[in-house]
Amino acid sequence: MKREIKFRAYSKSNNKMMEWGDIKRFLNLQKLLSLDHVEVMQYTGLKDKNGKEIYEGDILKVYKPNTYVKGKDLHEVRWHKSQSCFAYFNLRFNDFDTGRSGLITIGENQHGRWCEIVGNIHENPELIK
Repeated sequence: MKREIKFRAYSKSNNKMMEWGDIKRFLNLQKLLSLDHVEVMQYTGLKDKNGKEIYEGDILKVYKPNTYVKGKDLHEVRWHKSQSCFAYFNLRFNDFDTGRSGLITIGENQHGRWCEIVGNIHENPELIK
């Protein structure tokens, strides 16, 4: 699978998200990665049901056909080291690394038609509590 490699970055010092275009225009990615007050997030290569790009740190409302329960199926997108892939982490569970039942790996066959971005961990921290 070929996918576009790009990033966004969140500056903790001024509470601002920088999109890929801004990073490419104004900053060197290597320099950005070295800053302590900046968190860099990679694009997964997938889009949600509205066509919005899904990045690490995004919070998704995941719709399972005929089973969605409002407020209970929020997931955070993370990189899963042991499986070498992006994954949705169900926020009801707190055991991401062992892959409890709240973990769904993101693959090309799980296109974003079943999910919608509702925020991210930096700008909407109330969603992860």
